[in-house]
Amino acid sequence: MSPTLEPGDRIVVRRADGAEVHRGDLVIVDSGAFDQPSHEGISVFRVGAVAGDTVACRTGAIFVGGDNRGNSDDSRFQGPARLSGVTGFVVATGTVVTPKPLPAVTAFTDAGLPGAPLTDSTLGTLKWWILGGFVLFAAGLIGLIVTVVRNAGRRRRAAAIPPVH
Repeated sequence: MSPTLEPGDRIVVRRADGAEVHRGDLVIVDSGAFDQPSHEGISVFRVGAVAGDTVACRTGAIFVGGDNRGNSDDSRFQGPARLSGVTGFVVATGTVVTPKPLPAVTAFTDAGLPGAPLTDSTLGTLKWWILGGFVLFAAGLIGLIVTVVRNAGRRRRAAAIPPVH
């Protein structure tokens, strides 16, 4: 997928959950989704055609290709991929805390084809949810430490008082 994704890049993925796939989307595809799989596992591809396009995409299938056409084992060799094999959408590189959104691909819509690539609006709010979770965790940890220290002090004071006979 070079130059969009380089070897070793971390990617942020949103689960597919039956979402509509558009031309230009970067998708995670299980190798079993292809008619003639050449390897095991999952791969990242860009959607080039959807059902009904003239690339011989049947209903429920997509034609996928790599951004580096000279070095991509894609639908040209493995056949169209079933939509059921799309497990997720690549929405950014980096980590969930420091995502770098992928640039939108407009080549298909610029050519007059319908559909727009996936734009994910959850990345911005996701950082705030993670920060909020960290703050709650830190507050709970501080509360636990304060409770343990207070109880230890009470036990020491109770032990220092001589028993009454």
